[in-house]
Amino acid sequence: MPEASLVEVLAGYEAKGFTGQFAPRTGPCVHCHSCGSDEPAAQTPVVALHRFEGASDPGDEAVVLALECAACGAQGTLVLAYGPAASAEDAGVLAELLDDRDNAPRGL
Repeated sequence: MPEASLVEVLAGYEAKGFTGQFAPRTGPCVHCHSCGSDEPAAQTPVVALHRFEGASDPGDEAVVLALECAACGAQGTLVLAYGPAASAEDAGVLAELLDDRDNAPRGL
């Protein structure tokens, strides 16, 4: 079975209520487009994630994260590159995010 596309993964999270969007910032911080806050990545809970491996091209290595804003509680997604193609912002945020997947609702 072929791997789901980035668009399909984002649509799946949106269908589960993760309708907001986040962006990486230096610090490392996560910017919430819902409330405009920049929160430390270490205080931003990761609810779920989906990793794309980039089997034929390491430049395709990416992760889609389902997050919850520490400031306003908005739920949304953040797409980050990892590996050799990752920017300093992406790598910094990914290294610091709060892995809260053990407390996530079932089905994510």
